[in-house]
Amino acid sequence: MSDNRFPKANRLVNQRDFSRVYEEGLRFDGDWFVFYLVESEKLVPRVGIVTPKYLGSATERNRIKRIIRENFRKNKEIFEGFDFIVRPKKDASNLCNSELADRFLSDFRASERVVKHGD
Repeated sequence: MSDNRFPKANRLVNQRDFSRVYEEGLRFDGDWFVFYLVESEKLVPRVGIVTPKYLGSATERNRIKRIIRENFRKNKEIFEGFDFIVRPKKDASNLCNSELADRFLSDFRASERVVKHGD
């Protein structure tokens, strides 16, 4: 059975972590999400989720965060070796849950290729 927890070790929790990713990381604009990625020496992946108010009400922003966290937990092996921040674009709030999950993973895979291979 896979480990579906979301412990503190998998989260960017303080301003210093976020600043490091913003300053040292590469920005990738996907179709539905913006990623800031930095390769990490640790294999434990860490994610920070930013949901601006333009995405809608608090309920809508929380739905988007919940979907991102769930996909992160279910697919941790994809994210290994990265610290990253994800920010949904405005149109992401129009997607249903399954589409949002699929687009999150596809945009991340595209951003990962850019970081690793410099495409």
